[in-house]
Amino acid sequence: MAIQNRRGIYYDFDPGKMVAGELAVVQEGDADSSTGRALYICFEPGIVKRICDYDDVADIFAHSAETYIDDLEEIVSNAQTAASSATSAASSAISAAADATNAAEAVSQIFDYIRNSILGQGFGTSNSYTSGTSIVSLADYQIVEGGIVAVRFNTVPDSLNALNINSRGAIQIRCSSREGTFASVPSGTIKSGDVGVFMYDGTYYVLLTVFRSAEFNRPLWVDMGTVSSLPQTKYNSLIESSMICTGYEVGNPSAQKGDWTVNTANGSVAVSGNVSGSTSLKIKLENVRSI
Repeated sequence: MAIQNRRGIYYDFDPGKMVAGELAVVQEGDADSSTGRALYICFEPGIVKRICDYDDVADIFAHSAETYIDDLEEIVSNAQTAASSATSAASSAISAAADATNAAEAVSQIFDYIRNSILGQGFGTSNSYTSGTSIVSLADYQIVEGGIVAVRFNTVPDSLNALNINSRGAIQIRCSSREGTFASVPSGTIKSGDVGVFMYDGTYYVLLTVFRSAEFNRPLWVDMGTVSSLPQTKYNSLIESSMICTGYEVGNPSAQKGDWTVNTANGSVAVSGNVSGSTSLKIKLENVRSI
């Protein structure tokens, strides 16, 4: 079953309508985000917390660099002065060396701070896999507890159970279950073209959400063939249990009698109701999401 999330503009965002464990994607209008976009998770109706995403990390990095750039220039200047003093007099060599050492330590601390602020974060791609492990490329990636990574899956194994990012070893994937425990990710949850968002909790890559490709959201027309009685079931591997019927076409409109009921499952759709006579029937299925 595909993962469902709320989405929409910030003006329509109402945390009170959410349920525990549900995610909401704000597509525009969030004043606390430089892009207007944000991701929230609900702990209980009305109680939500914003999740840090790739753009937020970039803002943190830019702010950190801006905050420390003046101090960095002063430290470099002091180091140059200290080095010049060391060459002009032997008596000042010890003092100059001490100043240079302090400057180098300060520079190291600044760059460590900037570097550590992005460790464990990033956006990678997966173009191959070994058995159930996706191979992911992500430059300068470090495994850090609490780090959030987004992965675009250009290809996905039938049963995805682990990620190997930058050859740092396969780490199992888990998702939250209704019982409040971690469980294996059901087969088919992530499809080719999807972007999965994960957080490393110290043991597993925990799946937070999946962003479907545009192809997934296109309407799917299912040809039921010619029917003279209902119910009728049609099988198609593209049908998802989360799809709903948003329209239909009949060859003989007068053949419809009463209301029809359409039920979807993974790989099939069943139509119940009544028809008068015989008619061709096509069902329009879509994934409809709202925040």
